Amino acid sequence: MTAPQLTEDGKTLAISGDLDRETVPDLLPRLAAHLTQHAGEQVCINLQGVTRSDSAGLALLVECRRLARLQQGRLCFEALPEQMQHMAQISGLTDFLQ
Repeated sequence: MTAPQLTEDGKTLAISGDLDRETVPDLLPRLAAHLTQHAGEQVCINLQGVTRSDSAGLALLVECRRLARLQQGRLCFEALPEQMQHMAQISGLTDFLQ
């Protein structure tokens, strides 16, 4: 397991490492804080550095989308890993994540 790293560059966040049931709980508050800080704005999350993900990683993205909408913001996901794309497709969440 590789603990996820969160790198902030203005309104863009880059996540690297594993997104699974062990790592997501620690990452969510940091993502939520960033989304709150940029309420009403567009924030992009770049997932190019994600090495592995399970359904908890996908749930994290869904929760981030929900939080952004609650704060009247917009959220985009960049470089969604193939594994996450496949899970989103199976779950019927492909359009939701775009």
